[in-house]
Amino acid sequence: MNNKVVRRCFRFSKEENEMLKAKAEAVCVSDSALVRMLIKGCEPKPKPEGFNECVHQLAKLGANVGQLLAKANSLNFIDTPTLISLSNSIQTLISDMTAVYINPERVNKDGSNKTMGG
Repeated sequence: MNNKVVRRCFRFSKEENEMLKAKAEAVCVSDSALVRMLIKGCEPKPKPEGFNECVHQLAKLGANVGQLLAKANSLNFIDTPTLISLSNSIQTLISDMTAVYINPERVNKDGSNKTMGG
């Protein structure tokens, strides 16, 4: 694959530029990344309100479970396989939330949507 970058220059009205910036900010990507997504036929999704806090809380919970696993393993006292499974479930949940709420969808010719990863 050729990784050379082709530089393109586009002109926007002031209103169009503000719209582009606002939409890019809503989906947490740069202006360029938003344009590339749109060219590829993807429909980016903005993060829902509270998403970052939810992910932060899940990450904290995962860290606490990790600490508990380390202590359980050293004391040989708690059911470690169950806790490892719980930790893996939390990571899966974070990934699933990201896939559902953040990853852009590709708009097919028939009008149906398909997640970029699938």
